[in-house]
Amino acid sequence: MRFSLQQPAAMVLLHAAICLSGAAAMALAPPASGAMLLVPLIGDPGVVRIARASGALLVGTGPAGSVVIRGERGLLFWRMLRAGVLPIAAPAAYCGKGL
Repeated sequence: MRFSLQQPAAMVLLHAAICLSGAAAMALAPPASGAMLLVPLIGDPGVVRIARASGALLVGTGPAGSVVIRGERGLLFWRMLRAGVLPIAAPAAYCGKGL
């Protein structure tokens, strides 16, 4: 019987990747209510129009056509995804202290 470190090492790396992905997803998950960054994934899907129609308050602009808003995740999340916009958390460290 041969002993190989390749398979256990691969399992450890896979486990670490899953844990890091989960941590990143939790860190970037939009809050139930509050500041969010709306990142368009395709062209110009009308981010501002959709956000305003969902009752969001526009706070400012972000990089690459993104928009910082204050709103309710329940009203925005699926509308934005269907329009090709990824809503993520807008931490003050990345989007300014005034959020």
